[in-house]
Amino acid sequence: MKIKIYSHQDTEVVEVTGLIRPENLSELKQKIQSLPENKIKQICIDSSQVCKFSVSDTCFTTYVGMLLQLKTENVHLVLFGINTITERLLRILNLDSMFTIVPSLEDALKPIPEEELV
Repeated sequence: MKIKIYSHQDTEVVEVTGLIRPENLSELKQKIQSLPENKIKQICIDSSQVCKFSVSDTCFTTYVGMLLQLKTENVHLVLFGINTITERLLRILNLDSMFTIVPSLEDALKPIPEEELV
């Protein structure tokens, strides 16, 4: 898994590529938490290049748990480029409403409505 972080119009974009394994998730969380606090308003996580999660369902639950923890820290997460299997899993588990899920970076970078920032 490779993690690339860059800024785009006051938004931090976290691009994740490759296979997500449980041992990589702590690195991802650490990189997201190391972003300057004044910039953490919205984080867009690009999963379009993610091949798949490690076969372990523990990896998926750990990943979702990390995303949910970031939400409790007043971080607005926008997930884009998610493959259909991951999107279906989120929907089945009723977690799709917990995150903003959009198809592309262009959609992810659109201004966030005030009511979604709460």
